[in-house]
Amino acid sequence: MKKILSFLMILEFLQVNAQLPSSCNVPDALKKYYDYDVAEMALSWLYSIKSPDTIFIDIPDWCKDTVWSGLAAIYNRNDLPAVDSIFNKFCFHDIEHLVCRQITIYVDTSYSWTSNWRNLQTSSGIPGLDSLLSKYGFTITAFDEERQIAFFQQPKLSMS
Repeated sequence: MKKILSFLMILEFLQVNAQLPSSCNVPDALKKYYDYDVAEMALSWLYSIKSPDTIFIDIPDWCKDTVWSGLAAIYNRNDLPAVDSIFNKFCFHDIEHLVCRQITIYVDTSYSWTSNWRNLQTSSGIPGLDSLLSKYGFTITAFDEERQIAFFQQPKLSMS
């Protein structure tokens, strides 16, 4: 939490002290390395404003676009030494903050499709469920037979 607050304070400082206009166009390099950060900042913002959009699985584009624009405006200010420190020297990131990286699902093993999960196969054969797990990169990591619980996890992120 401290990292994201520090990052947001730096962003606010740079926005208040920026005397020259900056482009809000998001360069590919920024997209490549800060996609998860933007998602986490957008999600944090949605919760802080108590937005009804927090019920959705996908973070609304309007929210991510707003964060991207602010981040890009700072990134594109090449004349400020702090920008180089944020993005190049220290490479500030706030991963593993709010975005869900693990899912636990209680399973009724009386259904035949659950045998896949019991055998640690991520695919259930249910298109909507399989699509959701695939879209976010979840794979099954364990199945507790006694409690009938399937455990799913996303891969660790590499920010290099």
